Amino acid sequence: MVDFIIINAAIDEYFQKSNAAICKPKDLMPIFIKRGVFQSDNQKGNPFRKLLRLLHKKNQLEQIPSVLVEKKNKNCYWWIVNLKKNEKKQLPTSLHP
Repeated sequence: MVDFIIINAAIDEYFQKSNAAICKPKDLMPIFIKRGVFQSDNQKGNPFRKLLRLLHKKNQLEQIPSVLVEKKNKNCYWWIVNLKKNEKKQLPTSLHP
């Protein structure tokens, strides 16, 4: 079972330490592993992306409020936003093609 309190706390900790406004799932893996959310990382954040896909499929992405999904034809691009810096939960224009 996934503990969303631990996941959300780890995301908050990441943004406090990095001072970033946005990150990719792979950036969070070291802190998730340290906190015991995942045992290891493979394919640059794949365990977290799998969880995000499952939550998206079940319409439960609200469990991780800082998640932003950008849907393309075949793929989804996952972003984690710092809600303290980005209250509107939008991608910076520099990330749009």
